[in-house]
Amino acid sequence: MRTSRRIEVSDEDRGELERIVRAKTTEQRVALRARIVLLSGEGVETGSICELLRTTTSTVTLWRNRYEAAGIAGLLKDAHRSGRRATITEAQVGEVLRLTQQEKPPVLPIGARGRCRESSA
Repeated sequence: MRTSRRIEVSDEDRGELERIVRAKTTEQRVALRARIVLLSGEGVETGSICELLRTTTSTVTLWRNRYEAAGIAGLLKDAHRSGRRATITEAQVGEVLRLTQQEKPPVLPIGARGRCRESSA
């Protein structure tokens, strides 16, 4: 099996990662990330980490690289994703804002609810 690149984990980081793993309130995904870094810091091969933690090589590589780039803070939050594409345009948003801020709604007779009963059925 290919030898994995060992990462350097300082004593201070090791203590914090162990605390994260032991804490009862830690999200399981964050605890997994911490375990990956701890095992990588001990020189455990990627394949062995995958077997021990029942995860994939790409997951181990992702979190090892994220730790090297951003430290423990990089393990605690997911990267920003683009999310769902907008279903309305900026022009439509602007028009709704203009209508709600500049035009008064029509005056309804007392007791009216804004639509007739036939259309709400």
